[in-house]
Amino acid sequence: MQVILKGEFKMKKILITFLTIIFAVSILFLSVSCKGEAGIEETAAAETTEAAETTAVETEASVEETAEEDIFSEPAELVFWWYGEQEIPGVTAYVDALCAEYNKLHPNITVKQVHQPGDAVVSNFLAAAAANSGPDIATMWGGIYNLEQFWAGVAAPVSDYVSEEEMSHWIGKKYSTYDGKVWASDMFANGMPYLYNAEYFEQVGLDTEKPPQTWEELMEASGKLKAAGIQPMTVGWVGGYQFVTMAGDLIFQYVTVQDIKEMVVGTKKFTDSPGLLEVFKKIDEYNRAGYFLDAGMSLDQFGAFEEFRKGAAGIASSTPLPLFLSWVDDVGPDKYKYIPVFPKFADAKYPLPGPPAFVFSEFITSWSPNKELAADFLVFMHSQKSLELAVEILKGNLMPVDDRYDPGTIADPLKREIAEMMMESFKGDSTHFDMYLPYAITGENMSVVAQQLILGEVTPEEAVELVEQNAQVWREQNPEYVENFKKWIEE
Repeated sequence: MQVILKGEFKMKKILITFLTIIFAVSILFLSVSCKGEAGIEETAAAETTEAAETTAVETEASVEETAEEDIFSEPAELVFWWYGEQEIPGVTAYVDALCAEYNKLHPNITVKQVHQPGDAVVSNFLAAAAANSGPDIATMWGGIYNLEQFWAGVAAPVSDYVSEEEMSHWIGKKYSTYDGKVWASDMFANGMPYLYNAEYFEQVGLDTEKPPQTWEELMEASGKLKAAGIQPMTVGWVGGYQFVTMAGDLIFQYVTVQDIKEMVVGTKKFTDSPGLLEVFKKIDEYNRAGYFLDAGMSLDQFGAFEEFRKGAAGIASSTPLPLFLSWVDDVGPDKYKYIPVFPKFADAKYPLPGPPAFVFSEFITSWSPNKELAADFLVFMHSQKSLELAVEILKGNLMPVDDRYDPGTIADPLKREIAEMMMESFKGDSTHFDMYLPYAITGENMSVVAQQLILGEVTPEEAVELVEQNAQVWREQNPEYVENFKKWIEE
């Protein structure tokens, strides 16, 4: 087990070691008083001290071993809040199996898993944090979503309880590292590439094996679909997250992660770089051509995915890879295909290595009475047994964020190809941009402005100005948050 003993077990260890030393010293004084010759006294003292030190080491090791056993010796329940069924159909079976296997390993420990709906992951946890009660292990999306909880003091550092050697295998830990500590683990990674309906592509004379690779080719393909009476692209603007995922595919052709971080704190402004302006321009161009699904303003992103699956359009925007793979399980690999890399812009500064990846991260709550157990369960989620279950139950639809995971064990060639691509994408730091942007800037700012753009209420230039103005107000109202963010940038 990789848990580092803390709390009451440490106190036991200190107390017993202290008593052992007192006992040794008392023997030393007794031996000195009973023997008269100096040489005998020195020999006795040395022998007694050595014996005491040996006893102390042996006792300490014994206490550590006993304490390690003790965290499993009494009945306990871990409450685990998690998210994922919407994006990985069937993942509940994997989590059920994971919890059952942990109970087999430690019969006294029960893991009560509670799935959180996608639109309530953040709000449900914030309500629990306000009451200082709820799960022992909670889930947030990766990066800044986790850091906000650490800064608020409602999470305990995972690295206080898990060894560095174990965490060296956790690929996603760099997105949860702050102030010299690792604050979260990751259950799986995800990516959201664009999909296309191969049957529709063939119907309008497009190459089904060569999807659009440039923005010009995407516009041309969309025009052919529209001319044939097929709506080009499904999108769901309700809730705003569809814009965030779409912007994440576009913006990194113009800016770096460091640029994004500096825009958050105001070292750079959103109006200083062409990045966000170009995102708004491209979305505006596509929208004015009439290529987005007409019903987009009444759908959220998952509603848009379902519309694509029903045949409402030829292209699906930013679709979770596990969801796509579940569709392939249902209808085979010939109907729905994915675009590995978002079409390149003619003026792009940076090539995209693949679909941006992001993680779903688990952390230990500050109020949990079972932090050592919670940490041990997080370690178990990275165990060989867990990795095997991911392949066995979900057939490669789940992508663990651990360098011990071998995509080569996936039998299906398409799933193996995607898993290998996502692993490389994640290792190569090709991540989703909202992992670095506070929700106050994405969900409450950019997404709202994007809806105004789609409705024709603002121009791309005005949209960027609004984003920066709103961001500046937020910075002024949250100076402590900004300072924490600056510290994160510097690490």
